[in-house]
Amino acid sequence: MIDYRSKEIKIILVLLILTSIFFWKVVINPGKMIYPAYDMADNVEPMKLLQYQSFQKYGTLPLWNPYETGGSTFVGSILSAMYYPTNLLYFFINPDYLLGYIFALDIFLAGMFMYLLCKSIKLDNYSSILSAVVYMFSGIFISRMNIGHPQVVDIFSLMPLLFLFFIKAFERNNWKYAALAGIVLGFQILAGYPQYAIYSAYALAAYFLYDIFVGKKISSKRFARQTVLFGIVILIAFIVSAVQLLPSFELSKYAIHAGSSMSYEFITSDANSYALTPRYIVSFIFPDFFGFRLDHTYWATEQFEEVTAYIGILPLILSLLAVMFERNKYTLF
Repeated sequence: MIDYRSKEIKIILVLLILTSIFFWKVVINPGKMIYPAYDMADNVEPMKLLQYQSFQKYGTLPLWNPYETGGSTFVGSILSAMYYPTNLLYFFINPDYLLGYIFALDIFLAGMFMYLLCKSIKLDNYSSILSAVVYMFSGIFISRMNIGHPQVVDIFSLMPLLFLFFIKAFERNNWKYAALAGIVLGFQILAGYPQYAIYSAYALAAYFLYDIFVGKKISSKRFARQTVLFGIVILIAFIVSAVQLLPSFELSKYAIHAGSSMSYEFITSDANSYALTPRYIVSFIFPDFFGFRLDHTYWATEQFEEVTAYIGILPLILSLLAVMFERNKYTLF
């Protein structure tokens, strides 16, 4: 047992070293990161700075944002993500120094959680390490850091941990693991991009159905048991995130989409903006098919960062081989 734990710790340290190498400029020069003039500069950093200054100067939570138009609720804005665990640090540390470290922490956690998930479903060390490295440095993380979407990076860094607890809850028929999965899903909601948390819930529902109808022999008793466990996950997620959902729900009644004069076509077109339409599937294989933003060759209609999920050619090939030589029920899912 000691040797096993020692090996696990060494592998996790390797992931930490890889993260440190990737973020070496942040490690050496905290507070000197320069972000593009997109959401980070326009939205995220000012919100974190208001959170920091409000607590440091007045010792209170920033309930109101006086700097946006004629003033608006801060606590009601789900984008503030004030209650996400790592964002609590912004009450005490200036975001100019902290933002880069939070990105680095998220990338490390993404790799560590993916490694632990792979080990829990009986993959060997090499496969688990490869999966962790591919995931933590995939396009979904790197592109979102570039444009300044820490909320999305937060959510995807927790995805492997969510499935780790969810699978254990089903395999062991254990409500405690279901509660832990619910806590993680609640954290994803608190991260500030609820649509991605909803996607996580959809993914859990897909695994729930897969496990019921494919994993083992179907029985009414087993179906009822798994349904209760899934219900616990959703219930705990709402309880954990209620501190943000309730004020955000109150704010939603005054949002522009709530106006009765809005046409259905306008609402749906706005809601579907930046959607990952089928034509962007080609970017999973050819990431530069639509060009790149950095060299000003990008020609697609949606923002590059919104439709990029490239993980590499080798991982795609290995994924196909894994499906062809399926060893257990997890492989196909």
